[in-house]
Amino acid sequence: DLLRQTRGVVWVSPHREDIVDALPIEPELARRVVFVNMTFQDASATSVVADYQLASFIACRRLIESGRERLGFIGGNSQRLYSSLRLRGYRDALQRYGMSPPPNWVVEGIEEGQQGAAAYNHVRNLLREDGPRPDAIHACTDSVAAGVLQALREEGLRVPEDIALIGFDDSPVAQEQTPRLTTMRLPYAELGKAAMDTLMQQLAGVREPGGRLFLPCPLVAGQSCGTY
Repeated sequence: DLLRQTRGVVWVSPHREDIVDALPIEPELARRVVFVNMTFQDASATSVVADYQLASFIACRRLIESGRERLGFIGGNSQRLYSSLRLRGYRDALQRYGMSPPPNWVVEGIEEGQQGAAAYNHVRNLLREDGPRPDAIHACTDSVAAGVLQALREEGLRVPEDIALIGFDDSPVAQEQTPRLTTMRLPYAELGKAAMDTLMQQLAGVREPGGRLFLPCPLVAGQSCGTY
């Protein structure tokens, strides 16, 4: 109904990214809407999304090229697309650099709202196990990274000297940590501008609707992964 009552709409998902299996949109309506953080299997409507997979690859590459050799990953809810894409980026980097971490260095399924506490508990348990431990961790959100940082500190490990850490989102949580987290920034303003520009092009008839537009997530350098 909203689409029929307005000339054009930028439609923003309340989640980091939603995937919609089937949402039939008439061609004329598709021209008058651009979605942010939503993707469609039939690609009939335009969606503007952050490139989570590439961003996590870049984060891991930063760690690897700074000399880290044993990378762990702590992810969020595996049912959320943003979390699965960040995990794919981590695995892309491991494949590119020929690394094969033990299974217990990779964690999935941490629910939103419990991320810091769950990450804290996992890292405490990991550090008390026999065997090698990671020398770097990529956390799928800054809240997860904060929980990791607390656990490392309580176990007497220094960040980044003993274990380097990179988060994701560039949220206020990243700025509150000591050391300040290195993180990947979600480009909120750029997503909004790209969506509006694309909508205006579609309304003017200079762009056909459909497909995904990916925007990069810049790395924000803090002090948690050392010098580069």
